[in-house]
Amino acid sequence: MNIGELNKRKAKLRKTERPENITIEPPYTMYDCSLKGGMNTMISSLKQLMLYAYEILIGSE
Repeated sequence: MNIGELNKRKAKLRKTERPENITIEPPYTMYDCSLKGGMNTMISSLKQLMLYAYEILIGSE
């Protein structure tokens, strides 16, 4: 199975999981509509930020 097929499958799952009548406040528009998706996005970006900071600290020694 290639990456394209996996991405299509993920998109299909996301569409089915999402509740229809959800109102999104302005701060959350950058994340996925579902709270779970938003949390995952936030956590992964935090991980990347921490790795970046760690690289800077190690590089400065």
